[in-house]
Amino acid sequence: MQNNELAEITQAIIEINPHPLNYWEITAIIESLGYTDYIVQAEFGFPNVLLLGQYIYQQLIDTEFPKNTNQPSFGWKTFSKEVYYFFEQFSHSFIYAIPWIAMFILEHSSFNRTVSVLPPDLAAPLSLALMMSLIVSGGFIQIIARRGQVYLNLGEIELAKKTCGQFIIMGLSATIIVGFIGLLLGFYRSLFPDQYLIIAAIYYLFLSLLWMLCAIISLQKPVWYIPLIFIISGIAFVVLTYLGINVLIGQIAALVCSLVLIIGLIAIRFEYSRNKDKDTAKMQMPRFPVLVYSLAPYFCYGLAYFSFLFADRITAGSAISFSSGLNFALNLEYKTGMDLALLNFLILIAITEYLHYKFMHYWYRKAKEVSITNIVELSNKLYKYYLLIILIVFFIYLFLGSSIVFFIFHKYILTSKTLEIAIIGLVGYFIFTVGLLNSMVLFSLARPTLVLKAIIPGLLINLFLGYFLSHIFANYYASLGFVLGAIFFASYSLRKVQAILSHPDYAYYAS
Repeated sequence: MQNNELAEITQAIIEINPHPLNYWEITAIIESLGYTDYIVQAEFGFPNVLLLGQYIYQQLIDTEFPKNTNQPSFGWKTFSKEVYYFFEQFSHSFIYAIPWIAMFILEHSSFNRTVSVLPPDLAAPLSLALMMSLIVSGGFIQIIARRGQVYLNLGEIELAKKTCGQFIIMGLSATIIVGFIGLLLGFYRSLFPDQYLIIAAIYYLFLSLLWMLCAIISLQKPVWYIPLIFIISGIAFVVLTYLGINVLIGQIAALVCSLVLIIGLIAIRFEYSRNKDKDTAKMQMPRFPVLVYSLAPYFCYGLAYFSFLFADRITAGSAISFSSGLNFALNLEYKTGMDLALLNFLILIAITEYLHYKFMHYWYRKAKEVSITNIVELSNKLYKYYLLIILIVFFIYLFLGSSIVFFIFHKYILTSKTLEIAIIGLVGYFIFTVGLLNSMVLFSLARPTLVLKAIIPGLLINLFLGYFLSHIFANYYASLGFVLGAIFFASYSLRKVQAILSHPDYAYYAS
């Protein structure tokens, strides 16, 4: 009788999960079936549920679990899906590369080969406005994208609309407050001419709102919405410029055009989705403290991420000599070299997101096929796959980075110092990309705290060491602070990923 009952409970466990990874999982299933220590002792003669789980686990070790015979098919349909997934992942990050490409072209080009596109004195405040717009809105970008995606996946369009709207209001309020404080500080310290400060403040406000609205657009399909909006705005800018409109006015007009298109598209898409799913049951808004607790790690990550990218520029800009009469200025050689490296990074991080997407799908697919006896084999496969991704990123960095530097070097006259800074920047951004790849894996496995423990100390190293080196020696040394901060970020997060990959069964189960 006891053997029959053990067979029945074993069969019930297999029906719930045909591939239990360890006896802890079996024990949890037994408890979920309603068995307590008292029942297990009375019916099976085991002292407690844990020992029964260990016993059944031992019996199942030699059991041949059914294999997944569904092999992925390859063909045009599969290829088209992969291309779509690639552009979906690519578009999420590449939108942040567009303004840097535009700024670089505007600063180094001329119309009719006679008129400078941007006044040299305006380049620094506009660059600072661009950096601050991403830093201030970075945390809101993260929580809008993550929470909005959750509600859209649940079919709760109204809830997604209301939540994203609240975050937009909060983000815009924070943007205005930070911008007002920065404007007062700029007037008080005479950082830049007053008219340039006002222009930079307008630029900063428009860009901050644009990034947060782009986070909402990224939740909606198809993926070509954002590229199409920027293409239309770029065409409007070119047309206005060639009609004789001031280049700066044309650039702001293009930003306004982007904002109008995005706001209109968001209103149309949300209204269409609401009418389509109007019969869907409505969910209540979560309590604000719960929302803050669940999203705080992602907000901090977004803030730290963009702060890390631009900390070296801010410290280098603050290291200007007092004899110049300026309080802040970006050295042209330093800015050009780091911009070249940053453009390479912004393109490569989009590709890295796609590689991470493929890695996690490979892991989840293999986890469904794994048996108790081949967990070590799965761990080895994941190690090799992850190492392959890092090597792919490295060689793409090497090829793309050298191509960009070579093209710019022959297109424009670059000094040896600019080239040196560009190479240091490429090294630093590659190391930083490895850290971000590790962060993506940790986020996918619900380990946001580990990400913060890696990126926040790295950011502090970047800031304080870069500030110290740039003020003691020269502003070029701020790049070394960036590299050393990236090394800490990448090495710490890599150790955590290695520990997870050594026990993929537990990581998969815990996530």
